[in-house]
Amino acid sequence: MTSRERIIEIFKTNNHLLRIYAERIVVDKEEAKDMVNDVFLKLMENENNTHITKSLQAYLYKSVYNTCLNCLKNKQITNKYFQDMDTSTLDIQCSKNPLSLLISEETLTHIENAIESLPPKCKKVFLLAKMDGLSYREIAEQLKISVNSVNKQITKALNILRESLEKKEVSKL
Repeated sequence: MTSRERIIEIFKTNNHLLRIYAERIVVDKEEAKDMVNDVFLKLMENENNTHITKSLQAYLYKSVYNTCLNCLKNKQITNKYFQDMDTSTLDIQCSKNPLSLLISEETLTHIENAIESLPPKCKKVFLLAKMDGLSYREIAEQLKISVNSVNKQITKALNILRESLEKKEVSKL
């Protein structure tokens, strides 16, 4: 039996229990499924570089745990970023003096330019989430990618936008 066949067998044996475990952490069946699948994909991609010295089961549970925590952390960062952005947008809209309106127009132009400069896949995912208001699951289904991939693309977009806007000395979002 090759190592790849062994990993597939391990996946078949442990998949259900690992999904239940992941679902307790991320509280979403589809995301839990994606987390477990990601762990096994990484295991297959790095099969020659992965050396498990103790329990395989402990390794799998720890990997699923870490993957789920990373997903939750990325969601938390994304949510905070957009809460802050909504607050600063509200501040701009409430301001009526001409100088504030000029600054807000410049800020919006910088934001639009930064969004346009995103890599194509990243831009598409970002716009579907933030402009069209689709959920991560809806985006994943529409683009035929995992929810975790959507999460990673949103995080990547936010990091690129933040860096781009900080370089232009736009107030922190």
